[in-house]
Amino acid sequence: MNWTRPAGLRAQGLGRGQSIAFLAGNTAEHMELTFAAIWAGIVVVPLNWRLSVPELRAILRDSGARALAADGPMASVARHLAADLPSAACIALDRGADLSGCSLDALLDHEPMSPVNPDPAEVLGLYYTGGTTGAPKGAELSHRSIHLQALDQCVAMECTAGSVYLHTMPFFHLGGSSLANAITYGQGTHVFTADASPAGVLHALQEYGVNFLSVVPTALHDLLDHAGNAGVFGQVRSLVYGAAPMSEGLLRRTMAAFPQARLKQAYGQTEIGGACIILPPEAHAPGSPHLAAAGRATLSVDVRIAGPDGVELPRGTA
Repeated sequence: MNWTRPAGLRAQGLGRGQSIAFLAGNTAEHMELTFAAIWAGIVVVPLNWRLSVPELRAILRDSGARALAADGPMASVARHLAADLPSAACIALDRGADLSGCSLDALLDHEPMSPVNPDPAEVLGLYYTGGTTGAPKGAELSHRSIHLQALDQCVAMECTAGSVYLHTMPFFHLGGSSLANAITYGQGTHVFTADASPAGVLHALQEYGVNFLSVVPTALHDLLDHAGNAGVFGQVRSLVYGAAPMSEGLLRRTMAAFPQARLKQAYGQTEIGGACIILPPEAHAPGSPHLAAAGRATLSVDVRIAGPDGVELPRGTA
């Protein structure tokens, strides 16, 4: 990371506690500018690029974002949204983003600034929920929450300096951003690909020595179908899955296809910053009674199952 970029963001008129929205795919530039914003005390607002322009516009207004960072594939959408920004400030994350604003390189023309020392309860980011039962709601996640999530997942997901992680989960989803933080905490290697299709994932595995994957069940099903019986997953040492239920049949197929991988299921929600329950590798054994379980609470999380009145239910209650 180049530490002049936080100062460059401040020079764009973004003050501490103000927000910058991101509309971009998984790239090194996207992740770097996110870290730069956090360094400068600026609130990050990742946008789901699958949403329509009216939906994105509503989120921008709700978040109060004063700037928008976008990449080439999302530049045309960003131009539609720019008029709703208070200062119409756009930042192009790559040369393909034809935006009337400043480029990522322009943020380098500043003296490095010292990092902001935030109160742990200050908001680090606004992460919008999926909106399955209504309009997306912005979950205010604090510096403490994101920090503890990164530590928890670094431990639970066994992120180390030897981890070579392929980014396939989008950054606007906490499954993608929280693991990015955990890999960073563990000093692992980040691998980015513009092609997250099964063919693109297999190419990255072979080209970059990827040994750590995180996938949703549907993508895992497609990946296994594409690979066939090629036996190409032997180098993978860590496989995280979640965000949706996985059938026992697909799980058994996965265990056979990834013979060297330590499998972990992650369950969580936007409001608490990501995964809070992990099914550990030792539960992933043929015939294990825990294969259908959600898992165990992570280090800094307390879990209980309560009824509508808020009172904890007896063990064994369905």
